[in-house]
Amino acid sequence: MQILDEKKLENATIEMKIEVPESRVEVEYKSVFEKISKGAKVDGFRKGKAPISLVENKYKSNADQEVLENLLRYTYVEALKEKDHNPVSDPMFDWEPLERGKPFTYSVKFEISPSVELSNYKGVDVKQRSCEISDKDINREIEALQFKNAKIAKKPDGQAIANGDQVKIKMKRIDNIPADQVDSQEFKDFTFICGKSKSDLSMDQYVLGMGVDETKEVEMKYPKDYEVKDLAGQKVKYIIQIAEINTVDLPALDDEFAKDLGEHESLDALKKSIREHLENYISDVIRNETVNSILKDIVEKSTFDIPESLVRSEMSMIFDRLRTRVGLTEVTIPEFSSMMGMDTDEFVKTLREEAIGDIKSFMVRLEIAKKEDIKYTEEQYNEMLDSLAQRSGKTPEEMSKIIEMNNSKANLETELMMKNTQDFLMENAKIKKSKTVSLEDFMKGDTSV
Repeated sequence: MQILDEKKLENATIEMKIEVPESRVEVEYKSVFEKISKGAKVDGFRKGKAPISLVENKYKSNADQEVLENLLRYTYVEALKEKDHNPVSDPMFDWEPLERGKPFTYSVKFEISPSVELSNYKGVDVKQRSCEISDKDINREIEALQFKNAKIAKKPDGQAIANGDQVKIKMKRIDNIPADQVDSQEFKDFTFICGKSKSDLSMDQYVLGMGVDETKEVEMKYPKDYEVKDLAGQKVKYIIQIAEINTVDLPALDDEFAKDLGEHESLDALKKSIREHLENYISDVIRNETVNSILKDIVEKSTFDIPESLVRSEMSMIFDRLRTRVGLTEVTIPEFSSMMGMDTDEFVKTLREEAIGDIKSFMVRLEIAKKEDIKYTEEQYNEMLDSLAQRSGKTPEEMSKIIEMNNSKANLETELMMKNTQDFLMENAKIKKSKTVSLEDFMKGDTSV
C-alpha cells in the first residue's frame, strides 16, 4: 500500500489517494477464492471439489465485491496508522475500477478532530456595564410583592374605573386594516392597575371613568425611538373595551407583611434580602456579558477547523432542546418551523449559526484551559455536588451515586473547568467600566460610558 497524495481540505477533512500494488490485489483474490471454493457448488462436482478455474469463473462478481471491500478496509486502516490520523467520521471512498492483474487506486475522505489557532486571549479590551441598586428599586420590588398579595374583588356594578383599580381591557388595532374588516379583527386582552404606570403611552389616561362593557376609540402617537419597531414614530388607532373592573385591597407594608411572605422577621430584613438578590442578579448579568464579550473577541480573531459532522450534531442537540422546551418533541425541522411561522431555510441557517458559535466558544475555552493548565479543586466539585443535591432534595451521597450511575461526572468536571477558564479570562482582560446607571436603565440595556 502506498499513499500517493494527501490533502487537507476545509471543515477538518483529510483526503488521501492510495494505491494498492498488483501483488497485494492478487493475494487478496486468491484468499477470497480459496474461501469461496470450500463451499462452492459447481455442476458436475461435489461441494468444495470443483477446480479453482471454474470457481473463479462462476463466482467472479462475488469475489470482486469482497476483494474490493477487503482492500478498502484494510489498506485504509494501514494508511491511518502510517499518518497517525484519528478520524471522527465514517470514511467516504471513491475508487477506480478494480481489475485483477493491475494495481488498485482509490481516494478516501474523512473528518478529523476540530482544531483552533487561538488569537491573543490575554489583555482583551472589553467594556463592562455598571449598576447601583437604589432604595427606589427596593421599594419597587416591595410594591410588586404588595400587589401580588393584594385582595382582588369585583367592583360593584355601575361603578366607574378609578386610580388603583385593576382593569382588564380588550384592545385591537384598527388603523392598519380596511374599515370593513374591523369587526372581524380579534381583540387582545390586557390587565393593569389604573394609575400605576408613569408612562405617557399607558392606557390609564383613556380608561379612567369608564365602566364595564364601555367601548372607546383612542389614538396614540409613539416616539421615533420606541422599543417596538413596528410602532415607532407612528400614529396608531385602537378600539378598547372594558371587560372587568376589580378593587385592589393592598396589605399594609409592615413587619407582619414580611413575616407572612416566609423567611423574614421584619420589613427591613425583607428589604435587605431583596437588595442582596438584585445585587447578585446584576453581578451575574455583568459577569456573563463580560465573559461573552471577551470570548467574542477571541473567537473573531481565532482560526477554526470544524468538521461538518460536529456542526450537524450540535444543530441536532440545539433543535432537540428547543422542541422539548415547547413540548413538540416528535416534530421535524420543517414541521416545527412551519408551526412557528418561520421559513425553514432561515430556521436551519439560524440553527447552524448558533451551533457554530457554541462549538467555537467551547473550543476556545477548552484550548485556553489546556494551555494554562486550568483545573478545578476538590472543594469546588464538592460545592457543586452539595448544590445539586440541595436542589434535588437528596443527600450529597445520594447525588454522587446518581452521577456515577449516569456517567455524568466528566460533564460536571468540564463545567467547573469552563467556569475557572472564564474567571481566568476576566482576571486577564482590560476591563473598562461604564458610568453607573440605575436598575431601570440597566434593564433597558444602557451601555453609555
